Amino acid sequence: MLKDGFLLWWEEKRRLRNVPFKVIEGNVKARYEALGLGTVKVENTLSITVGDDGHRILYPYFCEDPALSNEAARLGLWVMSQCITGYSTKDMRLLDVIQGRSFSDLDTPLVGDEEALFLKRYSELLKEWHTLRDEYE
Repeated sequence: MLKDGFLLWWEEKRRLRNVPFKVIEGNVKARYEALGLGTVKVENTLSITVGDDGHRILYPYFCEDPALSNEAARLGLWVMSQCITGYSTKDMRLLDVIQGRSFSDLDTPLVGDEEALFLKRYSELLKEWHTLRDEYE
């Protein structure tokens, strides 16, 4: 499913731009400090240079279910934009690998409430994680 989804996306996007690409050495990674809640790592990106001056920093989403929602993609793009330096937000993508669908600031624009919404969702997730952890210990 991962291979098929990735190739669906790759062939669809590569068909639009027939320019050479190369992998950025060392890959791009960063960390976002979430206001006392912890650190979010942005790692394992697919980072490439496209043509002479374009870049794409792709962060993968691998879950079969649920598919990556527009809101989750928007929050992910926001986190990437906050911690990845040296690249423009327009270079960043979230890739729902299995669905073969990418999200960018063009089709999933930031609206201004991302920090508050991200911190709220992250806090809720940590609370649920602690509850489940206590149940399993």
